[in-house]
Amino acid sequence: MHKLCNERFATLLGYPSAAAWAAVSEPFPMIFVAPESRETLIAAYQAAMEHLVGTSNRVTWRTKGGGTVETNVILVPFTLGGYLCALHFVEPR
Repeated sequence: MHKLCNERFATLLGYPSAAAWAAVSEPFPMIFVAPESRETLIAAYQAAMEHLVGTSNRVTWRTKGGGTVETNVILVPFTLGGYLCALHFVEPR
């Protein structure tokens, strides 16, 4: 799975750069999403990828330092170069 983010999201989660965030190789939900939000975000991702459905949810992210960040996330499916992708719009609460 390929992932990328902008500098703002990387900084929100405590990473020095988007490249440092993208270099993390552990599974995305396990390292970046707080346990109480994993099911919600995974279901939203599956809805986007399997049914082309966008969603809006509250998601708690895990920071690099072990803290958490509360956000609102809009997740929308889109295609790019023939690949189906999921774009996340993240806003701190």
